[in-house]
Amino acid sequence: MKQPMFIQNTPIDEKRIKSIERVVSRLSRRTRKTTTAVIPPQIIMAYESGEDIHGDIFKGILFKGRLGKTFLLFNEKPKNEIRIDIKVLSGDKGETKTFYVSRLKSEVDLDIDTKDGTIISISIHSTKEEYKVTEVWISTLWHPSVSSSKTEQYLIDNLLGDDK
Repeated sequence: MKQPMFIQNTPIDEKRIKSIERVVSRLSRRTRKTTTAVIPPQIIMAYESGEDIHGDIFKGILFKGRLGKTFLLFNEKPKNEIRIDIKVLSGDKGETKTFYVSRLKSEVDLDIDTKDGTIISISIHSTKEEYKVTEVWISTLWHPSVSSSKTEQYLIDNLLGDDK
C-alpha cells in the first residue's frame, strides 16, 4: 500500500520535502522534449559558355556562414590544366584559393568562413593559351550560420503530426 504524501493535521518534515522536490524534478525533465533541425546548405551555381571562357564566371555577396564543397564540370575533358581562383573578401580580410584541375569533373572543399557582406569571385584560366574552355558549370555549397537563419519553434506534437 502506498504511503500518503501528506497526512492531515501533521507538520511536513524535511524528508517529505526532499521527496517532493525529487518527484517534481523528474517530472520537469520529461517536459523538455527537444528535437534537432537541419539547416540545409544553399547551392551557389554558375554556368558559362562561349568560344573562349576565361576570367570571372561568378561574383556574389554572402551572409555569415561557411563555404563548403565546390564541384566543377567541363563539357569535355581539359587537354591542359585549368586554374580555378576563388577569391573571398570579408571586410579588410581577403583569401584566395587556387586549384588546378585537369579532369572532366572535379570536387574541392573550400572550408572558408564568411561574414555578412562577404564578396566571392570565381574565375577560371587555361594554363595554355592555345587551349580554350568553351563550357563550364560550377556549384558551391554555402552553409548559413544559425544567426543568418530564420528560427521557428514548434511543439514536438506539431512536428510529429499528432492530430487529436
